[in-house]
Amino acid sequence: MLSANSGPEALKTLAELRTRVEPLALVLADQRMPEVEGVEMLTRALALFPEAKRVLLTAYADTAVAIRAVNAAQLDYYLLKPWDPPEQLLYPVLHDLLTSWQATYRPAFVGVRLIGFQWSPLSHELKDFFSGYLVGTSKCTADDLPVVICPDGQAISHPDKAA
Repeated sequence: MLSANSGPEALKTLAELRTRVEPLALVLADQRMPEVEGVEMLTRALALFPEAKRVLLTAYADTAVAIRAVNAAQLDYYLLKPWDPPEQLLYPVLHDLLTSWQATYRPAFVGVRLIGFQWSPLSHELKDFFSGYLVGTSKCTADDLPVVICPDGQAISHPDKAA
């Protein structure tokens, strides 16, 4: 969980997360934040992290703004202040949204990939070797197979198990 004291600080944090290719599950913004309103913050978050859930905290007087923001920032939810007690009025909503995000989140694959022929003895030996260590497409030709793709993208054709 990350927090920010102002809209610009929050936007800077979002940009840093995007640069580091970090996943983001949920953005919670107050409509009346210093320097940047919540709807603008969530609209910009949508551009950076379209898969993240977006929640706007708003006062009853800003209900019309929140309703317009449902389309502008593609809000997943808005909460009217006060949301006390949070155990009943805030946490269950956030829990449901995080559960929904997690159900569809697919982290990027980081690991070794093996590409080979179905009946190739070496392909099967390498597959068995990797599966023993619980190691879970490149542009290659049939002459290159089997190929091992490393996490850094390096492709090794006809690898030697001893190496």
